[in-house]
Amino acid sequence: SELLLPWRTAALSLSGARYLGTLRLPGGSENRLFVRGKKPVAVVWNSVETTEPIDFADDLHISNVWGRAGDVVAGPHGPSIKVGPLPTFVWGLNDAIVRWKMSVAVDRERLPSVSGVPHYVRVKWQNHFDQSAGGTLHVVGPAGWRVSPDHIDLKMAAGETSQQTLELTVPSTASCGPDSLRFDFDVQAGRHYQFSVSRPIELGLGDVALELTSHLNSKGDLEVEQRLINRTDDRVSFRCHLSIPNRRRMRTQVFKLPPGDDVQIYRLPGGEELLGQPLRVQAEEVGGQRRNLNYTFVAEP
Repeated sequence: SELLLPWRTAALSLSGARYLGTLRLPGGSENRLFVRGKKPVAVVWNSVETTEPIDFADDLHISNVWGRAGDVVAGPHGPSIKVGPLPTFVWGLNDAIVRWKMSVAVDRERLPSVSGVPHYVRVKWQNHFDQSAGGTLHVVGPAGWRVSPDHIDLKMAAGETSQQTLELTVPSTASCGPDSLRFDFDVQAGRHYQFSVSRPIELGLGDVALELTSHLNSKGDLEVEQRLINRTDDRVSFRCHLSIPNRRRMRTQVFKLPPGDDVQIYRLPGGEELLGQPLRVQAEEVGGQRRNLNYTFVAEP
């Protein structure tokens, strides 16, 4: 039938292979990794057409589900492949780098939204080369975050596992929500390798959160609804500011909110001209844990 060629491509690529896991790719593409002996093969796809950097291959080549070979795109930071909704089969991957990248783990993915004080995250990784490896690890945090140490010297025996505790300090302007830590490895193991790994990190524990929506009312004003949700057992107080492009800030205050939620409405005249503009709410806790809840959103009609 019409699925004979895709079945044949998958069978030739994966027959006898063992499932290895998945990687977090820079472009967010879904993927599954398999290995036969020491030769990994990846199946990669994305709901939208995108270009995905591949920094874990020695002799990269690809095909689509019909078995037709694809082009590898040369870039300033190494080769990339074009992927889309249909699976792309990827060969020529470096087994040691694939497993090294998969070994990178952090012990926490969420931090309290408290600025100016250190938070600690421990990162672990393993040398999967058959020989000792040396080099450096550069840690890159979200914009404005301070990471210490951000450069780590590597000297690892074959199969050795290492770990490092990182001190992360968040600025008061940092936005709540998901982000990532990037780990750039520069390794010498028989030859020179450079590869990167990202791991999710989120600011905010969800114990106190903001939800923001907007709409135009019948007078043409833009109404911004701010819902502050308190999931703790304590009362919380916040000073809140709404920043608007080319306009004065607006302020509200939430005072000793018990467990539950509080709704505040900001009304902005001439709402039409604000549609599509980025608006930012900054909520600073008064007393308590001194949380900072910062959210940027786009005004919607």
